[in-house]
Formats: sequence, structure tokens, C-alpha cells
Amino acid sequence: MTAIPGDEMSKPWIGTSWKMTKRLSEAVAYAEALAGLAAHFAHLTNSFVLPAFPLIESVARVLRPAGVSVGAQNVHWMPSGAFTGEVSAPMLIDVGASIVAIGHAERRAMFGETDQTVRDKVGAALASGLRTLVCVGESVKIALGGLTVTDLAGVLVAYEPVWAIGEGSTPATPAQANDMHGQIRAAIAHLFGGAGTAVPLLYGGSVTRDGAPALIAQDQIDGLFVGRAAWTVEGFAAIARTVAETGGRVS
Repeated sequence: MTAIPGDEMSKPWIGTSWKMTKRLSEAVAYAEALAGLAAHFAHLTNSFVLPAFPLIESVARVLRPAGVSVGAQNVHWMPSGAFTGEVSAPMLIDVGASIVAIGHAERRAMFGETDQTVRDKVGAALASGLRTLVCVGESVKIALGGLTVTDLAGVLVAYEPVWAIGEGSTPATPAQANDMHGQIRAAIAHLFGGAGTAVPLLYGGSVTRDGAPALIAQDQIDGLFVGRAAWTVEGFAAIARTVAETGGRVS
């Protein structure tokens, strides 16, 4: 597998998945507005936006020059083939993606993803040069089997409690999230030794503008993976500035 050069590990992470929202005109307008605000946070954070597949190229063209990475919400484990409706890692790279989320709870619940398919996708993404954001929930089944310590340079992990995902859900308290991040960090360290402690851990699950400061201030939380609260430019920028100012754990 190809090792991916890491960003400055001292920078906290802030990202959002748009899920299946935004038409092309809305996506470009968001990207242009966010690019105009990125000077306030991009140099102090590792920031990213994950649009739906058809929007990636247009959004990346605007945001990448502003220092905001753009990626995808899913990927197939094969580089090509007769897989109707799927998208491969090389295709994502061709349209400007540099990061991909894998194993989100909605993918597991609605589309039958398993630890095995997540593991296959993680390997394929890393081999192609994509940074991978591996989503885990309460079971803390880290689908990182077969990876090497070198591969970890391209891995992020997002803790997303299933009960905290979706409109109207209740987020974990900062203390709950911090404790779970500590358990996940220990699990990765058990697999990979000391190198596992440096894998950035993001919290995702009903993150709000008001709740972001307390979450990012926790000593085991390296960043935030935000849903609806970042679907407006103002929301993303506000949380990104909070993350930039508060910092997060220095890996």
C-alpha cells in the first residue's frame, strides 16, 4: 500500500459530509462562499468537505486552492470492473478528491456494509493515495485489519455513536465522547503499538455550534465530523473557527 504524507499532526480536524443534499448550483455557491472565509481557519486546521459524487469535481475546483480538502462519502474496493453504480478510488482522485469516508453508520444500516467490506475499501483507498476517514460506533470494531504502521499515516477515525446520528438526535456529552475516544485510541494502539496513538480521532454525532467548543477542548478529541450544523457556510465557518481557536489534542 502507498503511504500518504501526513498533514501537520498538531492541527485539529474539521469536516462535514453533505450526504445526499445540494444541487450543483447550491454546491458551487457554498464552495465559493466558504473559500472566501477559509483564510480565517484553513491554515490552522485540516478542513474538508464531502459532497455527493456528482459534485466533487466542481467543489474541489473551488475549495482546494483555498486550503480546504474535498472528498467522497464512499468508495468501491476495486479499481475498475462490472460494478454497476459504484465509484472507484482512482476515479475519485481524477475528479479532485483527496479523502474518503468509509463505514458510516448509515452505510452499514441501509446498504449492508460490514467490517469486511469496510476493511476492503480502506485498503483500496490507501493503496490509491486517498486519505481514509474510518467511521466507527459503539462496538468499536476498527476495520483496519491488514494495514501496516506506515499505512496509518493516511488514516483518520471518526467516532459516531449510532444514537447521536440524525435530525433530532442527542449528541454525546463531551465527557462521554472523550472517554470513548480514549477507548478507541487504546484499541488502535493494541493493534499497532505506539504509532496507533497518533491516529487522529474525530467526534461526529449531532455536533452543533454551541456544543463544538466543549467537544474540541477534550484531550482525546482531535477534530469534529459535522453533519447538519455545517450544511450552511456560516455554520461550517463558525465551527471551523472554534476548532482553530481551541485547538484539540496535539498528536
